[in-house]
Amino acid sequence: MKKQALLEHYNQWETRVFVLLATIIGQVELLSLRYDNLLNEDQKKCLTGINHQASLGIAYWCELNDGIHKQTLSDDELDALYISKIHDLIGRLSGIRSYCELLGDAKVGHLKAKQSQLVNEVLAEVDIVRECCNDYLDIRRT
Repeated sequence: MKKQALLEHYNQWETRVFVLLATIIGQVELLSLRYDNLLNEDQKKCLTGINHQASLGIAYWCELNDGIHKQTLSDDELDALYISKIHDLIGRLSGIRSYCELLGDAKVGHLKAKQSQLVNEVLAEVDIVRECCNDYLDIRRT
């Protein structure tokens, strides 16, 4: 795939991933602020872990974009860089999922119904981002 086409496809994909990661951060912030007095310390640590993983995901993509625009990369090098960062993001998503599962399975304390709903929404966003990652990787293989 030519570099320009690769960049255009990546930019469309990237926008969706950024929005989803920002949504995850927003939902966790809402959960933290609205229900802070109902959360125990372990639950708060899980929420901090989710935000940390999502923030790192965003930071790595910003770093990637900055690097792409400062370098002259061949199509193969650019493709390898994207794939590397996508796999890194998939790792971050696994971390977010693990924290959400700790919260959802009441391993760190029970949540109220609305809190559980927000955690499930975060899990749904994680699944969508992971699907985006897998779609991008599938497209790269063809």
